[in-house]
Amino acid sequence: MKVAGARVPCLIGGGARLELALVNLVAARAADRGFTAMASPVWAGSGQAHLVGSPQTPQTPQTPQTPQTPQTPQTPQTALTALTAWHADEILDLSGGPRRYLAWSTGFGRETVAGGGLAGATVGFVVHCAPGDVEGEQRRLLDCQEELLVATGVPCRVTDVPAGELARASARTFACEVWLPHPRRHRRVGSVSNCTTYQARRLAIRCRDGRGRVRTAATVTGSLELGAWIAALLENHQWEDGSVRLPAALGGTITGP
Repeated sequence: MKVAGARVPCLIGGGARLELALVNLVAARAADRGFTAMASPVWAGSGQAHLVGSPQTPQTPQTPQTPQTPQTPQTPQTALTALTAWHADEILDLSGGPRRYLAWSTGFGRETVAGGGLAGATVGFVVHCAPGDVEGEQRRLLDCQEELLVATGVPCRVTDVPAGELARASARTFACEVWLPHPRRHRRVGSVSNCTTYQARRLAIRCRDGRGRVRTAATVTGSLELGAWIAALLENHQWEDGSVRLPAALGGTITGP
């Protein structure tokens, strides 16, 4: 709290290793579904950040800010900005299938804290695909997130986010929610958004159709918030004596200070 304020935790020892174990689990399971891991930059041009828009952040009134040029560095909320803009101004060859990426990053957004959650690390997913494949890719990524939560023994459910809560980039968003026994409520830990051609059109990401004609591509984005996931793990796997036994997918135990 004294470093970054309330609801911005600092994980030490076993907690830090647990977060890394989750990142490794996500990367391994997602690789089986065709995702390529990336070590993305923390900074992105403000022009790209504006064009991407944040599909995981609901539309809210914006605080007036000093105008920025497209070259002005800006800290993105998560790795989604860098992953989405990776193919900006390109014509993609999707004959071998969609381009799927994931990256781990620290979450800089304040909307999580304001909503009663924890700010912290996030795993972001982005799929660049043909418009006709976007709904199937959204389901594929949603299945991947559900599989990861089930593998760690955390009770979860999927909800269809109401239209009034969607971000401007998203045509439809599904949220993954985990059960927290202590407050006795569900908490959003992940989401998957169908952004159709909104982001690709703004970033000039194109592809060729079956006849070789250039068309605007489509994107699917998703995220898993590791802080909320860790909280759910600790609460759901805690025994009466206070000990926590982790599932086999995470190695069963994490020892040490």
